[in-house]
Amino acid sequence: FEAFEEAGGHDDKCPSVTGNAAKWTAKVLLDEGIEPTL
Repeated sequence: FEAFEEAGGHDDKCPSVTGNAAKWTAKVLLDEGIEPTL
């Protein structure tokens, strides 16, 4: 865990991974015609 933290794990790695996952999920939903409802 310490090596992960020292490598910047929670500084830029995790936010980047979760941001990409959200972006890809939104793209798939929109590509499949599933539009957001507010």
